[in-house]
Amino acid sequence: MIKHAAGLLLGVLIVTGFSPPDLAIGKTPLAVRSGNKSATVIGKIAKDISVYIETTGMQNTGSGVILHRQGDLYTILTAAHVIGKGQVFQFTTFDGQVHQSIDRSVRQAPNNLDLATVQFRSSKSYPVAQLGKSQSLSAGMEIYVAGFPAQTTVIRSGILNFTKGTVTANASKANNQGYSLIYSNATLPGMSGGPVLNERGEVVAIHGQGDRAADGQKTGFNLGIVIEKCRPFADEILAVRQLPVLNNRNPQADDYFLAASESYEAGNYPQAAANYNQAIKLNPQYAEAYNNRGNLRYQHLNNATGALADYNKAIALRPNSTLTYVNRGGLRADKFNDISGAIADFDKSIALDDQDYLAYNNRGYLKDAKLNDLAGAIIDYDRAIALNPRSVLAYNNRGNLNYHKLGNKEVAIADYTQAISANARSPIAYYNRGDLYYFEGDSLRERSASRAAALPDLLNVAELNPKGWTGLIAKGAIALDQGQATAALNYFNRAASLGADPIDYHKYRGLAYKQLGKKSAAIAEWQKARVISNQLGYHKDKSIIHKLMKLI
Repeated sequence: MIKHAAGLLLGVLIVTGFSPPDLAIGKTPLAVRSGNKSATVIGKIAKDISVYIETTGMQNTGSGVILHRQGDLYTILTAAHVIGKGQVFQFTTFDGQVHQSIDRSVRQAPNNLDLATVQFRSSKSYPVAQLGKSQSLSAGMEIYVAGFPAQTTVIRSGILNFTKGTVTANASKANNQGYSLIYSNATLPGMSGGPVLNERGEVVAIHGQGDRAADGQKTGFNLGIVIEKCRPFADEILAVRQLPVLNNRNPQADDYFLAASESYEAGNYPQAAANYNQAIKLNPQYAEAYNNRGNLRYQHLNNATGALADYNKAIALRPNSTLTYVNRGGLRADKFNDISGAIADFDKSIALDDQDYLAYNNRGYLKDAKLNDLAGAIIDYDRAIALNPRSVLAYNNRGNLNYHKLGNKEVAIADYTQAISANARSPIAYYNRGDLYYFEGDSLRERSASRAAALPDLLNVAELNPKGWTGLIAKGAIALDQGQATAALNYFNRAASLGADPIDYHKYRGLAYKQLGKKSAAIAEWQKARVISNQLGYHKDKSIIHKLMKLI
């Protein structure tokens, strides 16, 4: 893996899409078919019925859909966690008008169901969502999600993101918050509460949950609450009975798929595997279940051969699945050292979908770490970032290449800073920027402005990842700064047991031994770090280690 970060990313379902200004159509529009609308038309419907929700006096934002109108009274349906404990809200409609919520109009759904309604008044006429039946949805059907991503330095607030994907599973038994519809659309934080629409432009669910990849980005494993679930409490508000009724069904493969996902989130990997097994038994053509079981075997069950077999089966069943090519490519590189095979998988994924940032990030990583094609790696990282300006790892990987191999310190700092702006809760870029600052002072003998700049970053890492190796090294570096070399050694040793970057482990351990007056031990650590730096082509690290050894 590339220095200080897992350069390869896996997706539970699919990772595509991006957030350009204004309304963004995620894929090629659908051809118009009998009874269905084109993606462009559905995008216009989604834009007209979606609202941007801001909580007065709080930082959280979210999305909602206009569910009903009675005279000048409008009812907004959203996810309950978007509303939270707020009391006053404002809604921005598609025409840019801002509307204030009616006092005490919030209504939370009962029984922990993650739905809520809130109302506003307006003399203007706004379209109301047309509602569809969720039970008509099955795996592989196209589906759309709309919502307003939370603001970052690269995404302005109040810009609707509209993406196309497919239904992965439609379980009859919901989880404890009411979620049962699973789909592959690329979503972003802030889109919770937005509408999920079918091919006819009807709202069939409310979006509310999404899994995240290692860089903090949502992977495309999304959950929605089907529209029928809001009937028991919404009917009390609405003057019409427009909501469809949800009929119970016998347990299906989709139910086991959802149960597997819940077991996975709870860390019960054997149970997750058992549920995927049952889903596949009931539906031997379930490509997504093979893909996810492959991920489980790869990441958590130490069964690389079984994972490869699952990915191969998923591709045989669905040869146009870009996600599984990305996952199989990661497995081939990581577990079988099949770099050419991995590159071929990433090439195939890009050929099928040239909007998939994940494939570019992963191919760039292999060009960087395995093929020493630095120019080609930069091109791929650039493309990944252009497609997904919130990709923490793409910024991080490009920053690592610029700093450790090309010696472009200022460019690397800019990349790490952009990664932090994209996701201020991700420890990876804080760690790398802090590490850079820590060793880039005018003098390694004394504290410098650069060393002082490192401490806030390291404190963030220690808070965000206290039990991970980056957090432990950060704690050790902070202890060194406080003259506590013995405590620092303990942190570094614990980090090494968790698979810490070996260059960093030896580099920091050497500083601890130097502080303890054990010069020969310090030199031995730095010599080990220098050997690894030479092997990996980390020229900047080699230069830093040379300066450290001159201080003895």
